[in-house]
This record gives sequence, C-alpha cells and structure tokens, in this order.
Amino acid sequence: KEAERAKKAEQAKEAERAKKAEQAKEAERAKEAGSARRWGQTETAPTKAQSGGAPAQAATQARAAPATTAALAPATTPAATPAAVAVAASTKQHARDMKSGKPRVTIKIGDLLYCQCSISSVFTNGMQVSKTVQQLRNRQITPEDLLKKFEVFLWDGSYYVVRGNRRLFAMKQAGLDNREVRVNVARKVPPGQWTTTVNGKTVKVRGRAGAGST
Repeated sequence: KEAERAKKAEQAKEAERAKKAEQAKEAERAKEAGSARRWGQTETAPTKAQSGGAPAQAATQARAAPATTAALAPATTPAATPAAVAVAASTKQHARDMKSGKPRVTIKIGDLLYCQCSISSVFTNGMQVSKTVQQLRNRQITPEDLLKKFEVFLWDGSYYVVRGNRRLFAMKQAGLDNREVRVNVARKVPPGQWTTTVNGKTVKVRGRAGAGST
C-alpha cells in the first residue's frame, strides 16, 4: 500500500510538471503570436540578428512612398508665358476701352508692329527720322511727345500702328522697346495703310538719311 501511494504521488507530480510545461509552451506561442502581429506578419517574428534592420528599412520605404507617388503623378499644365499674359490683358483692356467709348491701350513699344512695308526717312515737317532718334536717345524728348494722333489697330491678338510708323521706328531705334506707352486704338484701318508683307515685324526706310530697317 505504501508503494502504491508513492507511485500515485509520483504520477501526480509528473502530470503537474507536464501541465506546467504545456502552459509554458502556450504562453511562449502567445507571446510569439503577439510579436508577429506587431510586425504585421503571420509567422514568428525574426530575431534582431535575422531582421537586419528591417524596421528602419520599412520606415525609409514608407517615407519614400509619397515621393514615388509624386514622381508618377501627371505633369501640371505649363503656366502661360509673360508675353501671352500681356497680350491677353491688352486684348481685354482694348475690349473694355472700346465698350466705354475710350479706345486706348497700354502696351510696350517693342510689342507694337508696323502696318506698312516701308517708311520715308523724313517726317512731313521736313525733320529727319534719324534726328528724332538722337533726340530720344539724348532724352531731349520722350515717347509721349510723339504720341499725338498716334493710332494702333488690334488684329489677330497684336497691335499694328496705322498712324505713326515713322515714330514707332524712331522709338525702337532709340532702344525704347521696354517702355510702356498708352496709345489710341483705331476702329478701322485707313485706306492704303496696310502694306506689310512680314506681319509688321520690320519696315524698310526709303531715302539716304536713316536708311535701314528694324
């Protein structure tokens, strides 16, 4: 009987040890499962040695993702050029001026075009165009002094000078292309004025004095 009791006690101890071992294994598996969830994996999380710095790499990749997405995004529409914006603004201003009964426009001298293919080297008062160029360069006169009865006409988004081609030539020769002036806008082109064959970009000067083109 004593031996029987000792055998049963030993079996109970063995069962207790097996139960504790199983509980320890369950706890270890639960711990590993929780670690795996934190890693976003279904398998056991790798050790520090096995990971090879994976968290840092994952963070780097995550930070790089927006840049990659941005690189793949379609390019935005190019902004309009300053010249296009200026022409659009001038066209709108012209429309407002015409509607209000005050047909005038502010524009750079360099943006004005010739409506004639050639001009005389002398003004109707006998003064040489070349002398006016010198006066402008020496600041004896200003562009505003030349704008009386100066008229332009809007055609296909550009302004052509229909009265004052010689004065326009003088101002351009004096290097005043970037100077802004406010000029009258004609409602129509005078008969015989439109003779340019180069879209108003250049004009020939007839006569010896001041001969040339621009």
